[in-house]
Amino acid sequence: MGNFSAALTMFEKTLEIKLTRLSSDHSELAALFNNIGLMHFNLEHYGKTLENYNLALDNGLKSLPKYHNYFVQIYGIIGVIYKAAESKATAIKYFEKSFEIRSKN
Repeated sequence: MGNFSAALTMFEKTLEIKLTRLSSDHSELAALFNNIGLMHFNLEHYGKTLENYNLALDNGLKSLPKYHNYFVQIYGIIGVIYKAAESKATAIKYFEKSFEIRSKN
């Protein structure tokens, strides 16, 4: 198993540096929010995981078309997070949103 805490620290430092030169909604930050969210997920910090994936989602909503494939992935991941946190009804809503977007592509 990898060292998720060390990776998380590195991603957070990278984000801190990038935020000194980019706005918080810059599209370049979406991948960092995803990576930070993934590290929190692996550490079972579901609240922080959702926080970062929602930042990635918000970032994408500002820069991508409504039915872009990126949203299939993000909504699906958020569904997985809610499922892991045992909030199955909310998970289903995100899985349905992911499927809706996939079916339009």
